[in-house]
Amino acid sequence: MLKYPVLMVHGLGFRDQILVFNYWGRIAKNIEDMGERVYYGKNDAWGSIYDSAMSIKKSVDEALEINKAKKINIIAHSRGGLDCRYLISTLGYADKIASLTTISTPHKGSKSLNIMHSAPDWIISIVSLFVNTYFKILGDKKPKFGIACKELSEISSIEFNKNNPNESNVYYQSFGSKLNSPFNDMMFFILNILICIIDDENDGIVSLESAKWDNFKAITPRNESKGLSHSDVVDLRRRDRFGFDICGFYKNIIVGLAEKGF
Repeated sequence: MLKYPVLMVHGLGFRDQILVFNYWGRIAKNIEDMGERVYYGKNDAWGSIYDSAMSIKKSVDEALEINKAKKINIIAHSRGGLDCRYLISTLGYADKIASLTTISTPHKGSKSLNIMHSAPDWIISIVSLFVNTYFKILGDKKPKFGIACKELSEISSIEFNKNNPNESNVYYQSFGSKLNSPFNDMMFFILNILICIIDDENDGIVSLESAKWDNFKAITPRNESKGLSHSDVVDLRRRDRFGFDICGFYKNIIVGLAEKGF
Protein backbone atom coordinates (compact mmCIF):
# COMPACT_ATOMS: atom_id res chain seq x y z
CA MET A 1 0.00 0.00 0.00
CA LEU A 2 1.15 3.52 -0.76
CA LYS A 3 2.53 5.75 1.96
CA TYR A 4 0.93 8.81 0.36
CA PRO A 5 -2.47 9.38 -1.31
CA VAL A 6 -2.95 9.58 -5.09
CA LEU A 7 -4.06 12.63 -7.09
CA MET A 8 -5.31 11.96 -10.63
CA VAL A 9 -5.04 14.83 -13.10
CA HIS A 10 -6.88 14.81 -16.43
CA GLY A 11 -5.77 16.16 -19.77
CA LEU A 12 -6.95 18.95 -22.05
CA GLY A 13 -10.50 19.10 -23.35
CA PHE A 14 -12.12 17.10 -20.55
CA ARG A 15 -13.18 17.47 -16.94
CA ASP A 16 -12.80 14.96 -14.10
CA GLN A 17 -16.47 14.11 -14.30
CA ILE A 18 -19.43 15.35 -16.31
CA LEU A 19 -22.68 13.89 -15.00
CA VAL A 20 -22.04 10.12 -14.92
CA PHE A 21 -18.96 10.26 -17.17
CA ASN A 22 -15.69 9.77 -15.29
CA TYR A 23 -12.56 10.71 -17.25
CA TRP A 24 -10.62 7.76 -15.82
CA GLY A 25 -13.20 5.07 -16.55
CA ARG A 26 -12.74 2.06 -14.25
CA ILE A 27 -9.21 3.05 -13.24
CA ALA A 28 -9.82 5.29 -10.21
CA LYS A 29 -12.26 2.85 -8.59
CA ASN A 30 -9.86 -0.01 -9.23
CA ILE A 31 -7.10 1.89 -7.41
CA GLU A 32 -9.47 2.64 -4.54
CA ASP A 33 -10.37 -1.05 -4.37
CA MET A 34 -6.67 -1.67 -3.71
CA GLY A 35 -7.12 0.35 -0.50
CA GLU A 36 -5.57 3.56 -1.84
CA ARG A 37 -6.86 7.09 -1.28
CA VAL A 38 -7.71 8.74 -4.61
CA TYR A 39 -8.40 12.42 -5.31
CA TYR A 40 -8.81 14.53 -8.46
CA GLY A 41 -7.06 17.62 -9.78
CA LYS A 42 -10.32 19.52 -10.46
CA ASN A 43 -8.66 21.63 -13.15
CA ASP A 44 -10.54 23.16 -16.09
CA ALA A 45 -10.88 21.34 -19.41
CA TRP A 46 -9.37 24.24 -21.38
CA GLY A 47 -7.45 26.20 -18.78
CA SER A 48 -3.98 27.61 -19.34
CA ILE A 49 -1.10 25.74 -17.72
CA TYR A 50 -0.90 28.41 -15.02
CA ASP A 51 -4.63 28.35 -14.21
CA SER A 52 -4.72 24.56 -14.20
CA ALA A 53 -1.68 24.34 -11.95
CA MET A 54 -3.32 26.74 -9.51
CA SER A 55 -6.42 24.53 -9.38
CA ILE A 56 -4.31 21.41 -8.87
CA LYS A 57 -2.39 23.23 -6.14
CA LYS A 58 -5.64 23.71 -4.24
CA SER A 59 -6.56 20.04 -4.73
CA VAL A 60 -3.15 18.93 -3.44
CA ASP A 61 -3.53 21.09 -0.33
CA GLU A 62 -7.01 19.70 0.34
CA ALA A 63 -5.89 16.08 -0.04
CA LEU A 64 -2.87 16.62 2.22
CA GLU A 65 -5.03 18.28 4.86
CA ILE A 66 -7.67 15.52 4.80
CA ASN A 67 -5.04 12.79 5.15
CA LYS A 68 -2.64 14.71 7.40
CA ALA A 69 0.00 13.69 4.87
CA LYS A 70 3.25 15.43 3.97
CA LYS A 71 3.27 14.46 0.31
CA ILE A 72 1.14 13.09 -2.52
CA ASN A 73 1.63 10.90 -5.60
CA ILE A 74 0.34 12.36 -8.87
CA ILE A 75 -0.77 10.38 -11.91
CA ALA A 76 -1.41 12.74 -14.82
CA HIS A 77 -2.61 12.14 -18.37
CA SER A 78 -1.77 14.22 -21.41
CA ARG A 79 -1.49 18.01 -20.79
CA GLY A 80 -2.14 17.32 -17.11
CA GLY A 81 1.48 16.22 -16.84
CA LEU A 82 2.68 19.67 -17.88
CA ASP A 83 0.32 21.33 -15.42
CA CYS A 84 1.85 19.22 -12.65
CA ARG A 85 5.43 19.90 -13.69
CA TYR A 86 4.61 23.62 -13.54
CA LEU A 87 3.11 23.11 -10.09
CA ILE A 88 6.22 21.30 -8.90
CA SER A 89 8.87 23.59 -10.38
CA THR A 90 7.44 27.07 -10.96
CA LEU A 91 4.94 27.08 -8.08
CA GLY A 92 7.48 25.49 -5.74
CA TYR A 93 5.54 22.37 -4.71
CA ALA A 94 8.42 19.90 -5.00
CA ASP A 95 8.44 19.29 -1.24
CA LYS A 96 4.78 18.21 -1.35
CA ILE A 97 4.99 15.84 -4.32
CA ALA A 98 6.49 12.39 -3.79
CA SER A 99 6.17 11.26 -7.40
CA LEU A 100 4.82 12.35 -10.77
CA THR A 101 3.73 9.70 -13.24
CA THR A 102 2.84 11.08 -16.67
CA ILE A 103 0.81 9.15 -19.22
CA SER A 104 0.99 10.30 -22.85
CA THR A 105 2.08 13.81 -21.86
CA PRO A 106 3.48 16.04 -24.67
CA HIS A 107 6.66 16.99 -22.82
CA LYS A 108 8.34 18.11 -26.04
CA GLY A 109 5.25 19.68 -27.53
CA SER A 110 3.77 19.13 -30.96
CA LYS A 111 5.14 20.37 -34.27
CA SER A 112 1.56 20.24 -35.57
CA LEU A 113 0.56 23.02 -33.17
CA ASN A 114 3.38 25.38 -34.14
CA ILE A 115 0.81 26.76 -36.57
CA MET A 116 -0.87 28.40 -33.55
CA HIS A 117 1.99 30.91 -33.48
CA SER A 118 1.37 32.06 -37.05
CA ALA A 119 -2.38 31.59 -37.47
CA PRO A 120 -4.43 34.83 -37.75
CA ASP A 121 -5.59 36.04 -34.36
CA TRP A 122 -9.15 36.53 -35.58
CA ILE A 123 -9.50 32.85 -36.48
CA ILE A 124 -8.20 31.72 -33.08
CA SER A 125 -10.48 34.24 -31.36
CA ILE A 126 -13.61 32.96 -33.13
CA VAL A 127 -12.88 29.31 -32.41
CA SER A 128 -11.93 30.17 -28.82
CA LEU A 129 -15.20 32.04 -28.30
CA PHE A 130 -17.29 28.98 -29.16
CA VAL A 131 -15.14 26.48 -27.23
CA ASN A 132 -14.78 28.70 -24.16
CA THR A 133 -18.51 29.45 -24.04
CA TYR A 134 -19.43 25.77 -24.29
CA PHE A 135 -17.03 24.68 -21.57
CA LYS A 136 -18.10 27.48 -19.26
CA ILE A 137 -21.54 25.92 -19.43
CA LEU A 138 -19.97 22.58 -18.48
CA GLY A 139 -18.22 24.10 -15.48
CA ASP A 140 -14.91 25.61 -16.57
CA LYS A 141 -14.06 28.75 -14.60
CA LYS A 142 -11.38 30.20 -16.90
CA PRO A 143 -11.38 28.39 -20.26
CA LYS A 144 -8.65 29.67 -22.58
CA PHE A 145 -8.76 27.49 -25.69
CA GLY A 146 -6.34 29.50 -27.82
CA ILE A 147 -3.71 29.87 -25.10
CA ALA A 148 -4.02 26.21 -24.09
CA CYS A 149 -3.41 25.02 -27.66
CA LYS A 150 -0.49 27.38 -28.21
CA GLU A 151 1.16 26.15 -25.00
CA LEU A 152 1.24 22.62 -26.46
CA SER A 153 3.30 23.60 -29.49
CA GLU A 154 6.90 22.49 -29.91
CA ILE A 155 7.95 26.14 -29.88
CA SER A 156 6.35 26.77 -26.48
CA SER A 157 7.66 23.51 -25.03
CA ILE A 158 11.27 24.60 -25.43
CA GLU A 159 10.80 27.55 -23.08
CA PHE A 160 8.54 25.53 -20.78
CA ASN A 161 11.11 22.76 -20.30
CA LYS A 162 13.83 25.33 -19.69
CA ASN A 163 11.78 26.95 -16.92
CA ASN A 164 10.44 23.71 -15.42
CA PRO A 165 13.29 21.23 -14.97
CA ASN A 166 12.89 18.11 -12.87
CA GLU A 167 13.27 18.56 -9.13
CA SER A 168 15.75 16.18 -7.46
CA ASN A 169 13.46 15.27 -4.56
CA VAL A 170 10.57 14.19 -6.82
CA TYR A 171 10.45 10.80 -8.56
CA TYR A 172 9.43 11.15 -12.21
CA GLN A 173 8.33 8.39 -14.58
CA SER A 174 6.63 8.57 -17.96
CA PHE A 175 4.63 6.33 -20.26
CA GLY A 176 3.42 6.64 -23.83
CA SER A 177 1.78 4.61 -26.55
CA LYS A 178 1.31 4.65 -30.31
CA LEU A 179 -1.11 3.45 -32.95
CA ASN A 180 0.54 1.02 -35.35
CA SER A 181 -2.19 1.81 -37.87
CA PRO A 182 -4.77 4.61 -38.12
CA PHE A 183 -7.36 1.82 -38.33
CA ASN A 184 -6.52 0.78 -34.74
CA ASP A 185 -8.79 3.58 -33.49
CA MET A 186 -11.10 5.26 -36.00
CA MET A 187 -11.69 8.11 -33.56
CA PHE A 188 -8.14 9.28 -34.29
CA PHE A 189 -7.88 8.10 -37.92
CA ILE A 190 -7.23 11.49 -39.54
CA LEU A 191 -5.24 12.97 -36.65
CA ASN A 192 -2.96 9.93 -36.48
CA ILE A 193 -2.10 10.27 -40.17
CA LEU A 194 -1.54 14.03 -40.01
CA ILE A 195 0.63 13.85 -36.89
CA CYS A 196 2.65 11.00 -38.42
CA ILE A 197 3.40 13.27 -41.39
CA ILE A 198 4.22 16.40 -39.38
CA ASP A 199 5.63 14.88 -36.18
CA ASP A 200 6.23 11.13 -35.89
CA GLU A 201 4.52 7.91 -34.74
CA ASN A 202 1.81 8.80 -32.25
CA ASP A 203 -1.29 7.78 -30.29
CA GLY A 204 -3.60 10.02 -32.29
CA ILE A 205 -2.75 13.12 -30.26
CA VAL A 206 0.78 12.92 -28.79
CA SER A 207 3.86 11.60 -30.53
CA LEU A 208 5.71 8.79 -28.78
CA GLU A 209 8.88 10.87 -28.77
CA SER A 210 7.15 13.79 -27.07
CA ALA A 211 5.79 11.51 -24.33
CA LYS A 212 9.30 10.45 -23.34
CA TRP A 213 10.51 11.95 -20.07
CA ASP A 214 12.37 10.44 -17.10
CA ASN A 215 12.16 6.64 -16.61
CA PHE A 216 10.14 6.18 -19.80
CA LYS A 217 8.34 2.97 -20.74
CA ALA A 218 6.20 2.32 -23.81
CA ILE A 219 2.67 1.02 -23.26
CA THR A 220 2.04 -1.87 -25.62
CA PRO A 221 -0.94 -4.24 -25.98
CA ARG A 222 -0.56 -8.00 -25.97
CA ASN A 223 -1.36 -7.96 -29.68
CA GLU A 224 1.74 -6.06 -30.80
CA SER A 225 0.43 -5.59 -34.35
CA LYS A 226 -2.14 -3.20 -32.88
CA GLY A 227 -1.63 -0.07 -30.82
CA LEU A 228 -3.16 1.99 -28.05
CA SER A 229 -4.65 5.42 -28.63
CA HIS A 230 -4.61 8.52 -26.47
CA SER A 231 -8.04 7.61 -25.06
CA ASP A 232 -7.33 3.88 -24.65
CA VAL A 233 -4.80 4.58 -21.91
CA VAL A 234 -7.45 6.26 -19.74
CA ASP A 235 -10.12 3.59 -20.30
CA LEU A 236 -12.46 5.80 -22.33
CA ARG A 237 -14.32 2.75 -23.68
CA ARG A 238 -14.55 1.05 -20.28
CA ARG A 239 -13.08 -2.14 -21.71
CA ASP A 240 -9.65 -3.59 -22.43
CA ARG A 241 -8.25 -3.15 -25.93
CA PHE A 242 -6.23 -5.66 -27.94
CA GLY A 243 -5.43 -7.77 -24.89
CA PHE A 244 -4.18 -4.80 -22.85
CA ASP A 245 -5.30 -4.90 -19.21
CA ILE A 246 -5.74 -1.18 -18.55
CA CYS A 247 -6.65 -1.51 -14.87
CA GLY A 248 -3.80 -3.97 -14.39
CA PHE A 249 -1.42 -1.42 -15.93
CA TYR A 250 -2.36 1.22 -13.34
CA LYS A 251 -2.28 -1.38 -10.58
CA ASN A 252 1.34 -2.07 -11.51
CA ILE A 253 2.10 1.66 -11.34
CA ILE A 254 0.71 1.77 -7.79
CA VAL A 255 2.59 -1.35 -6.74
CA GLY A 256 5.82 0.05 -8.21
CA LEU A 257 5.44 3.34 -6.35
CA ALA A 258 4.69 1.48 -3.11
CA GLU A 259 7.84 -0.59 -3.52
CA LYS A 260 9.83 2.64 -3.81
CA GLY A 261 8.37 3.82 -0.51
CA PHE A 262 5.98 6.42 -1.89
